[in-house]
Amino acid sequence: MAGDSKREDVIIPEDLANPGYYTYSRQALLRYMGYGDHEYQNQIERRRIIERAYNANFPTGHLSDANLIEHIENYGPPESKERFDRICSYLTRRGMSLIEANVEKRVDENHRSFRQVHQTFEDGMWFVRTFGPDYGYIGFGRLISEAPPSNTHCMQAGLPPEPLLVFEKEALPTFHAIFLREDGPPKFCRGASESKEIQFKEDRTRWTPRIYDDEKKDYLMRVDENGDVTCSSCGSGYFSDTAVISEQKYSSHAHLIRRRFEIRDFVNEDEFNREWTRHRGRLDPEAEAAIAKAFLSDHIAPMRADADEMAGIPGDPIKRYGLDRVAIGPNATEPPIEQKSRWPHEVKRDLSSTLLVVDRAAWEGASEDERISMLKGMGAHTMRRFRDAAQDDLRRRIRFRDEREFEELIKHVRRELKARGSSFAVAGRGGGVRYAMFAECFECHKQGVAFGDGHECECSKCRVQFTGIRCDRPECLLNRSGTVI
Repeated sequence: MAGDSKREDVIIPEDLANPGYYTYSRQALLRYMGYGDHEYQNQIERRRIIERAYNANFPTGHLSDANLIEHIENYGPPESKERFDRICSYLTRRGMSLIEANVEKRVDENHRSFRQVHQTFEDGMWFVRTFGPDYGYIGFGRLISEAPPSNTHCMQAGLPPEPLLVFEKEALPTFHAIFLREDGPPKFCRGASESKEIQFKEDRTRWTPRIYDDEKKDYLMRVDENGDVTCSSCGSGYFSDTAVISEQKYSSHAHLIRRRFEIRDFVNEDEFNREWTRHRGRLDPEAEAAIAKAFLSDHIAPMRADADEMAGIPGDPIKRYGLDRVAIGPNATEPPIEQKSRWPHEVKRDLSSTLLVVDRAAWEGASEDERISMLKGMGAHTMRRFRDAAQDDLRRRIRFRDEREFEELIKHVRRELKARGSSFAVAGRGGGVRYAMFAECFECHKQGVAFGDGHECECSKCRVQFTGIRCDRPECLLNRSGTVI
């Protein structure tokens, strides 16, 4: 495959095609590039990987394994329809496999697959909104057991209905289903699907609608001058509610929930009733409503907030994404941090204010044994010492489900601290690994300053300049208070 010299080259190593990696030739390149690597990966990181995969060259001249070469070349040239289709197909299949493989595990309402499916769907919709217009595509969501008749990816039927959408795409112009009216019989026009018949209750007359406009010789669902997809014949929108529920194309999880589920499906009633009864009479209605939201499971909180917004219930972005949950207790002064992508940042912030400082030049010029002696001689922290000292503060700000979740966060941060380019100095063996910090900001790596001291900082997630205590871009959601130092 010929490459573009002006584009970034992503090199796929030959050793990943050896027998020890026999499944690699069927592994998506996005996965190799790090998409969905860990639960703390945020939206900006995930979409940066997707865009990089869409734009990059994947050279194959250094490879000898025929299967691996064919697999890479099937992705097509950068910014091509083949590349676009392949990435979309990966996101579709990833969502389906996450849903099907974890049905029984989702009896735990906080199981990771809820979050992963939601993220995959949102990333797919973002990808089609961003690059789909170049090829005339629109994205939508469907339930796993309700694939369109032409879809070849439909998994087994009979799975229990859950508030989890599979991402799909469709070429425009296209036909549409028969839409519902707010009152009266369903709305029918020549753009309706020919695959279904609909029975009108008033006169029980059956219609066999046509999807083709005989006069215009064209399908009717089109993109208008504002970018909205509507029927050029009847004016109904692409995501309007349909008369036949299995034909519904969903724009978001909020749309799905409003159409198919009741809010009470997402509330643990025993816990909620017990907590509400205990505080009843001592709280105002707004606080009682906040308690109710606190007992919505983590994966459904942003979806529920979006559904409320669609229904006209006001609220700011922090509220919509579940950051307004209250911590019930006499000393609760701020809501706990629910977004997992923020958790490592909170740990590193505590580390930066706790660890001793070493000189980077001296550190880089020392051997491994000299580094160990340096940290040991200055009494640098072990991770156990830091964890024991900081865990009360972390547990106040982060609502861990159990001890395992806390330990997994610490393990993840330890890996980040050891990464190349980290602002933290790490040396030691076994249980004697010690940690210190260079005299720089861990966020932007500027020398001689500390995170949060008011300097002009650059967010490590979105690469945007900020001067406050945390980045205030909505995508990062690191500055809830808007505080500026």
